[in-house]
Amino acid sequence: HLMRPSIPTSPPPSELVDADQLEERTGIPASWWMTQARERRLPFRKIGRYVRFELSEIMACDAYRRRALGNSDEISR
Repeated sequence: HLMRPSIPTSPPPSELVDADQLEERTGIPASWWMTQARERRLPFRKIGRYVRFELSEIMACDAYRRRALGNSDEISR
C-alpha cells in the first residue's frame, strides 16, 4: 500500500450570528453585544455594514464569560 499524504482540513466553519440572535441564545441584550464590539472587547466580523459574531469565538471570549457569570463590573461602564 502506498500511503497518501494527509491533507489538512480546516475546522468546520462556526455559525455567524448577529447581536439579536446572541440575545436570544444568551439572554444578554443585543445592545451589550454591539457596545462590546464597538469597544473591541469581543471578536466580530464586519460583512459590509453588518456586524456578525462567530459563535465559537464568543463562547470562548473572556468578556462573555464574565458577563454570563454576572461579574460585569470590569466590562460595563
